[in-house]
Amino acid sequence: MNLIPKTFRRPGFPEAEVTRLRGALENFLDHADPAESALIVEGLGPGLASHFVALSLLGRQRVSRFQSIHSFCTGSFGVLFFLAWQKGMLLLTPETVGAFNRKFRAGHNITGWRGGSHLLLRMLFGAPYMFKNDSTEEVLTYSMRPEFLHMRVSELPENVSFLTYCAEDRKLYEIRRDSPFADWSMREVARCVGALKRIYEPFRKEGKTYMDAVTDRLQLRDFFRTIRMRGRHVLSLHMVRDGIHGNTTYLKMHDTGHGKIRIMLDFLYLIHNLENRDLDEGVRVALYGVKPI
Repeated sequence: MNLIPKTFRRPGFPEAEVTRLRGALENFLDHADPAESALIVEGLGPGLASHFVALSLLGRQRVSRFQSIHSFCTGSFGVLFFLAWQKGMLLLTPETVGAFNRKFRAGHNITGWRGGSHLLLRMLFGAPYMFKNDSTEEVLTYSMRPEFLHMRVSELPENVSFLTYCAEDRKLYEIRRDSPFADWSMREVARCVGALKRIYEPFRKEGKTYMDAVTDRLQLRDFFRTIRMRGRHVLSLHMVRDGIHGNTTYLKMHDTGHGKIRIMLDFLYLIHNLENRDLDEGVRVALYGVKPI
């Protein structure tokens, strides 16, 4: 196993990684008060649950004290799982959490490596998307109670928002309880925020097309520039950056090389229907393996 470069390994979620995340979060909390801070949870790709672990380390009370919480793309799933857990609406148990990644892959209807190769060829030859918009439905219904999936955005905590892009309006929107999306359900939130361009079919509702916020990177950058300007401190759970830059503390969510390469390899694991223990173990550690700082 040691002969395989770390970037390619998916052994689970080792204690050393928990220790690294805990130490970085403790360093942030040493100089920043969550009540004066914004939390940004970015997309981690299809093979990591580190954002869920980080939220668990921060703890339910501390997360609720953040001035604002903003998530987009697959980072939103970590926030959704944390909120469901906070409300006692997660169905996962120590016995069932080990099937999490298998249910996630099953929802994408991939059979063997040839199925994945076929999907790649379709994308290369111009298919509009690889997976249907409801591909995450199986893992959501396996993991969360129906009451949570039907819960309205108007019932979200005041400090939580999810980001999405509307194709018709060419605009980035915040999905939050005091927004025009207040009547949307958590299921609808999950289906729009994860609709990555050319990977997942866009989410359509009331004549509008909604996609992952990364669809318009310029608007996304401007949005987070505004967040950094108006907040005293910012904690960003990130795939690439690490360390303190200005008033922002970046916490890299993995220790396996460059973030974009990590996402690409996790995506290859997914489309070739390969087991990714990092995902199962990350969820298990978040639920049962850590205590709040």
